[in-house]
Amino acid sequence: MRYLTIIFLLLNSFFMHAQDFQEQWKEIYVLEQKQSYKTLQKKVDDLYKSATKSKNQQQQAKALLFQLKVENVLKETTYQQKATRLQKQIKQASGVYPFIYRWYYLKTLLAAYEAKQNYWRRNSLVETTTTTLPEEIDLWSEKQFKQQIIEQVNLLFAEEMVLKNTPLSQIKELVDYDAIDNNLNQNAYEFFATTFIKDYAFNSYLVKDNFTNIEIFDDHSCIAVHPF
Repeated sequence: MRYLTIIFLLLNSFFMHAQDFQEQWKEIYVLEQKQSYKTLQKKVDDLYKSATKSKNQQQQAKALLFQLKVENVLKETTYQQKATRLQKQIKQASGVYPFIYRWYYLKTLLAAYEAKQNYWRRNSLVETTTTTLPEEIDLWSEKQFKQQIIEQVNLLFAEEMVLKNTPLSQIKELVDYDAIDNNLNQNAYEFFATTFIKDYAFNSYLVKDNFTNIEIFDDHSCIAVHPF
């Protein structure tokens, strides 16, 4: 009887937390529609703290991604600021969540890389000789960007089974799954590989030049991403 009581209390606490987060998100979405971003920022920050305290990784991830979105509206967030926060979360998270943070970190690096193209074209005769990777990504050379992006792609797809055992429906609130026609039958591995190919294989010079053996079958039964 005692164990049943403990289980009941734990389940009751879980559902109360879940309901509380749902109510908070309803308020956040209403504030977003009203474009009340300063009030919205405080609400999201409070939700993030609550999710962190209760060790709810899904809500924590959702809140952090929303924080980045709101901060970019209030004051344009630099690539460095985004990268630093995502790197911190990669180190702290477990399960599938480090891969989700890494996905957004990779997207940030690719966006920063593309943004630097004009600078590198204008300064094509300036060569960076340092072999040590600077802490600030704005100081990275084109070669260093390529090395880091390739490394992140390898890390993203390194542990296939973690991603393949995660249904997309489980993380749908953390990714832009509308981009694949709401195909929630996919797993996380298929989603990341498909989206990587769709978004970058034909649009990014770095990806086209360095990821030449990207394969995808029509039925999504097997997807592989192979650099070089």
